[in-house]
Amino acid sequence: MNAPFSEWCDCILDDIAKQFNDESFLLTFSSCAEEMFAMKALATAHPLCNSCDCVPWIRDTATTTRLKKLHELIRDKNIRDYEFQNLFALFVVSDEIKMFRRDLLGLEIKNSFCKLQTEIVSLREFWKMHNHSHDILFVLTVQKLSDAHLNQLSKEEGFLIQISDTLSESIVFDKKIGKFFAFYVQRDFLIQAIFKCLLFMPLIQILRRCIASLPSETKSLYKKSLEDVQSTTNRIIPVAESNTIELGQSIRIRFDSDIATHPISVGNLSYTYSRDGIIRCNGLLVEGLREGSCTMYIQRTGETVPCAEISFNVIKRNRIQEIIFTEQKLIIGEGCEHIVKFSVSPTDADNFNKITWHTTDSAVALIENGRLKAKKQGICNISCVAENVSASFRCVVKPFLVAIVPEEEEMEVACGDKKLLKIRIIPENAIDGQLLISSMDMRVANVVGQEVHGVGKGTTRIVIENVTKSIRKEVIVEVFKKGLLTTVTKKVKKKFFGG
Repeated sequence: MNAPFSEWCDCILDDIAKQFNDESFLLTFSSCAEEMFAMKALATAHPLCNSCDCVPWIRDTATTTRLKKLHELIRDKNIRDYEFQNLFALFVVSDEIKMFRRDLLGLEIKNSFCKLQTEIVSLREFWKMHNHSHDILFVLTVQKLSDAHLNQLSKEEGFLIQISDTLSESIVFDKKIGKFFAFYVQRDFLIQAIFKCLLFMPLIQILRRCIASLPSETKSLYKKSLEDVQSTTNRIIPVAESNTIELGQSIRIRFDSDIATHPISVGNLSYTYSRDGIIRCNGLLVEGLREGSCTMYIQRTGETVPCAEISFNVIKRNRIQEIIFTEQKLIIGEGCEHIVKFSVSPTDADNFNKITWHTTDSAVALIENGRLKAKKQGICNISCVAENVSASFRCVVKPFLVAIVPEEEEMEVACGDKKLLKIRIIPENAIDGQLLISSMDMRVANVVGQEVHGVGKGTTRIVIENVTKSIRKEVIVEVFKKGLLTTVTKKVKKKFFGG
């Protein structure tokens, strides 16, 4: 609508209700941020409006920026045929806030198409005035005005700003009285509230009036620039990688546009929160500060009404802090399986079910849910990962023993002497290659390590087997007395197995 907002904003709700035969309705309202701020409160107060969803004009710039763009266009292109307007603002102040007089007189809005001029009078003087010339009226007070004074103001066009030291928000819209809009503000936000009111009604009207007054040929020549000032561009769509944030951690966020050719500039955004101290956003990351749920409202700089929102839940995690393996090195035979034993700290961690297993060489060993399967001989690292914590151990896969090959299958030793029993195993790195050597008759010969000791005259067998007793070999030993003629069994020298 091109008509001033103040002329239709309240009556339009009654008109909508009549269209629905005075039944309840839901309202979706799109406009500039300042008008949405007021319409939201008016609709909430209306008896038949169940809810009001304010959807911002799809625009990438705030009202202040649009005013600046129009000023720069007029200045840079030396445009002369348009309506220039002096905005006369009358400030009526109560005695309690006279200390703001210097700030009010210092208010300045001056550009190529409008200029703000201010005048200040006291409340007492204003009530006595019969004729006063102004474009917009501001009444600034601390005390509550009487009904008679409110009725008198309802005939004007302007703003009633009442300072309150008990507000939880900086600026709160109260109600509309005729063409007058009433706000409550915190004391430190008085000047900011005045600027927002100026943007809310008079400056928007001046912007529209200035563009409307431009000649057709000028509008046609600078159509693209004027569209950037007054019409639609893009809508902000916040996209977070997760709506759950761990306390003390951050998640990434981006702000997409529904029009690909108009990307969102993070520098033009600001953020407010439904609850303070839960989250914090810097435009790239959202950080979890305290446990709880919170909605983040995204605003374009210079606007008061959020143009998008997104909710987050900050949780305190009880993560695994340490993974501890029972053994730091595992030696296992080819084809064997093994359940890896480990523990975590704390024992009641909430991410135990998120543990994953990894191997550096799946050709050597596979690992799944802690069950390891040896494939072929080699070395690899096995790791256990629980989100941001990990631990690993070395896995050595060895082959099993194939053969025991003694250098001599028959040997003779003199009583009281000893002889080394030379043995080779195949393969040499067999996991079960440790040998157990024993004598079948210790009265004839005894074995210490791999040394055969002659004890008494006679013949016996030396048994050689691995620790699993899966491979066995025997060597015949004949023990003779020194100095006596003996008959010795002919030695049979055989080639080493595989030699």
